[in-house]
Amino acid sequence: MPATRNSIAEPRKSARGIRTLRWRLVALAAAFLAACGVNPVTGEKELQLVSESQEINIGREQYLPSRQMQGGDYTVDPSVGDYVRSVGERLAATSDRALPYEFTVLNN
Repeated sequence: MPATRNSIAEPRKSARGIRTLRWRLVALAAAFLAACGVNPVTGEKELQLVSESQEINIGREQYLPSRQMQGGDYTVDPSVGDYVRSVGERLAATSDRALPYEFTVLNN
């Protein structure tokens, strides 16, 4: 059976599709490697979708609205808040990450 125009074009489409798939896989692998960072606790590389600066910015944007949605600060007994803050500060002092921690008791 003689080769038709469509039968000749099929291998080209197939080869083009494989090349496209190969480039997409390479791009995906590069993006994955770019998103890897070192875990400060284990020292091992791991996937990090959000950088530390992005994490801090998200916290700054969401902290106050989140506190309000949780019922606001608990102010009935200030000693409870003082205790939680002191425990939290001791825990933060042992953390491997120097982040702007804040500890608050909420009315939730």
